[in-house]
Amino acid sequence: MAIEQLLVPAVSGDQSVRDISKQVHTIPGVRLVVVNLANKSVQVEHDGRADLMAILRAINAAGYAEVAVLA
Repeated sequence: MAIEQLLVPAVSGDQSVRDISKQVHTIPGVRLVVVNLANKSVQVEHDGRADLMAILRAINAAGYAEVAVLA
């Protein structure tokens, strides 16, 4: 199981959670998407088939252009 941690400064509210979750869940291998509004982060758990660039593109497709990868 792999985990990606991302910072998405523009997330705000339930619509952000729905939009990001919906887009990221379309990627094969994604098991869990957690959007934390308090710290503006997104955590994605996947089985290794999902690559980071696909996750970033999905978040961009949800309407969030600014995304940073957290170490």
